[in-house]
Amino acid sequence: MDILKTKINATLQQFQVLKEAIIDASSIIYLKKIQIFDLLASTIHLLTCQAILNETGYSQLKLELLPENSNLTNDQKIVDLFIKHHLPVISEDKKILSEANKADLPYFNCLMMLNYLYYTECITKKQLQDKINLLKSFARYADKIYLYGEELFFVIEQEKRSQNSVKL
Repeated sequence: MDILKTKINATLQQFQVLKEAIIDASSIIYLKKIQIFDLLASTIHLLTCQAILNETGYSQLKLELLPENSNLTNDQKIVDLFIKHHLPVISEDKKILSEANKADLPYFNCLMMLNYLYYTECITKKQLQDKINLLKSFARYADKIYLYGEELFFVIEQEKRSQNSVKL
């Protein structure tokens, strides 16, 4: 099995057990901008701290606020939270995602969360494509991130087709 397939299978396994995650300001802003934050927050328990919420400019969001270490920068607060609570993280910040990887914790960006919502049948294929196009209009991901998202989508599609054929 090649490395990409192994990584995609690991992501799908993470999707299967994803119940809660620490979320960063950038991801909150992106998810609100593409009008999918509330749906994600109703699907998984989102947690952050007051300083991160303040950074977003939003005040009333469906998420849990955790105590924070005020001596840290906001990025350090996110890292501190996911390590202390041993939870996955949702962020657009490469440095934060790298810290999650070092801590051997699952990490996602908004593109992956869109795939998660499609995988869990919270959004349709058309909604997924529309939201990805909207995200692409302002978010800056490396080409390899978009390609990984596309590969993940194709594997999810294959799974859905094989499940449907078993049902028939």
